[in-house]
Amino acid sequence: MDSLESRSRMIVLAVALGVMSTPALAVNKCVAADGSVTYTDGPCAGGTTQARRIETPPPLTYREQLEARRRSERVVDDARALEARQSAERAARERRQEAERAAELAAQQRQARQESLREEQERWVVTQPVTQPVVRRYVPPIQVVPPRPIVKQPEPERPQPMRSYPFR
Repeated sequence: MDSLESRSRMIVLAVALGVMSTPALAVNKCVAADGSVTYTDGPCAGGTTQARRIETPPPLTYREQLEARRRSERVVDDARALEARQSAERAARERRQEAERAAELAAQQRQARQESLREEQERWVVTQPVTQPVVRRYVPPIQVVPPRPIVKQPEPERPQPMRSYPFR
């Protein structure tokens, strides 16, 4: 029985200590004559008037604190997931915009190239007046004639020189 009695005494003592250790559950709002506001858990000081008594909820139990911590961790995880999704969407949007800009630039370059080719073709076109018909003439193909070989003519024979005078 002593153990039952000592147990009950311990329980009563624990409850009494728990009741004594609870923080103040009310906050007083005190306003001074000059208009300054002070919040206190005790009575208002001299020269101030109590404007309002604010009741605070009792402190959370250990189980309630754990649940609140889990909820806050879930909220933080959800916020991080949302932030990651938003940054991925932003990166995809930036990549898409960059691809669109590159395609637009390529189209502009292609159009400029086509315009320059068109201008160059217009410069090289020979225009004939509309009133004069184009007369085409037959131009025979050029035939290459090989050169004739140069034949050296033999030199004519020279007469024998005369002998000197008197004859014999």
